[in-house]
Amino acid sequence: MWLPAAMLPLHLSCSQAQPILSEVVSAVRALVPQLPAGFFQPLVQLDGLTPSQQDVLQQVDAALRHEYKLRRRVLIERIKVTLQSFLASPRVAEKGSKAELEALVAARQASLTEDPGVSLSDVPGVTSAYMASVMRRATSGEGGSFHTAIKRVVIGKVPDRGGRPEGRAREANMPEWAPRRADSGTGGGSSRGRG
Repeated sequence: MWLPAAMLPLHLSCSQAQPILSEVVSAVRALVPQLPAGFFQPLVQLDGLTPSQQDVLQQVDAALRHEYKLRRRVLIERIKVTLQSFLASPRVAEKGSKAELEALVAARQASLTEDPGVSLSDVPGVTSAYMASVMRRATSGEGGSFHTAIKRVVIGKVPDRGGRPEGRAREANMPEWAPRRADSGTGGGSSRGRG
């Protein structure tokens, strides 16, 4: 009940909040029977598995841990390279904050671990309700993405970086699109010759 209580205006007294919370409880009780059976029950009971099933589960766990450890290692290396490029920026030296940034980067790098943050012992706690919430956040669509501060950053106008050799002028932009004229007489083909 903490979520509906947190959504209530702070100025409400207990006597004013009680009817609202009662309605919330009634609505939840009406919705719970519509959920699939066992929605809040663990999906896997480890103690109910046979020794051969436990062996298979441990093999799957080892394979997944190896795969995600490798992925995390690659991601950590990419992060380190990105942070090193920031430290090499002339702006850092100009502003005199290089030592402070290096200390911050070192602290952040020390907190990065290659080992995944879940283990086989976490499996019994997984329910259909938990999986539904993870899938809703991990997939696209309305309300379906993780909420992060980085997604709210708006990047301003970026100068043209070009990618052209020094001294070469920028080529003219593509002409604007115009509908085909009926009197062009080209028979639908291109008017340019092949060369």
